[in-house]
Amino acid sequence: MTQEDKDLLFVDLCGRLPHMGFMVQWHGEDYNIIDIGFGRVTVLKPFMSMTSGSPLIEEVKPYLRSMSTMTKEELEEYDKHRCHLEGLGCVDTSDTFDWLDANYFDYRGLIPKGIALEAPEDMYKFL
Repeated sequence: MTQEDKDLLFVDLCGRLPHMGFMVQWHGEDYNIIDIGFGRVTVLKPFMSMTSGSPLIEEVKPYLRSMSTMTKEELEEYDKHRCHLEGLGCVDTSDTFDWLDANYFDYRGLIPKGIALEAPEDMYKFL
């Protein structure tokens, strides 16, 4: 993984950290991220109360949703979070990015780079 990819993954993970249920894969198993710091993430097995590990950021792959998987309702909601500037069309705002992070969409293109995994269709339906 290049340094640029590590930096991109770090930025992406930090933006998603406040959202409960954020899942990553580490050594073929699923974990929740509970903290990020010093180039490492602190992970926890779902439904456990003790820390499961502290892998390096580049050792985990977040589960994200491709932008193309947005439902019609999500597309409408996404559009509500965008700023309509007269004559310029829609532009993304910080509110837009917060909404995308909260809904686990891969707007940074991590899945095609192999830095993230495509989330199974039912993984984030409960959120």
